Formats: sequence, structure tokens, C-alpha cells
Amino acid sequence: MCGKFDDKIISEIKGLGPVEFPISIAISGSPIVIPVNQVGLNYKTIPPTLPMPTIITNSQPMTKQFKIKNTGIRSV
Repeated sequence: MCGKFDDKIISEIKGLGPVEFPISIAISGSPIVIPVNQVGLNYKTIPPTLPMPTIITNSQPMTKQFKIKNTGIRSV
């Protein structure tokens, strides 16, 4: 999951009192990725693009599909 997380690590050694260490971590990026080598995607752009041709008025609707992958721990 992306975001900033703060917590504590507690060290307990026999014969000594517990010691707390604050920790902080920032995770960035997107858990959604576009798997490589999909036909129709332009990988020369960042991010990859899905080129669409010019569509004339009153023409039939056009669809294109591509896959995405969720690498995160939660459903998107």
C-alpha cells in the first residue's frame, strides 16, 4: 500500500527495560501496472499509451481493450 507509515519497534532484553525505537517509512508508486508486450500499446511513451484512430462523426463506436495488473494487497 502506498503512503506514509509510522510505528514503533520495541526491543525487550531479559534483565533490561523495554526500549522503543520510532520508525517511519514512505512507500510511493502505484500498485497498478500494465503488463509488458500487449499488442496495441505504445511503449515508447511514459506512461505507455493506447493510440486511438480518428473517428468520424456518426460512425460506429470503437473499443480497444488492454490488461492491467494489481500488485497491491487490496482489491482496486
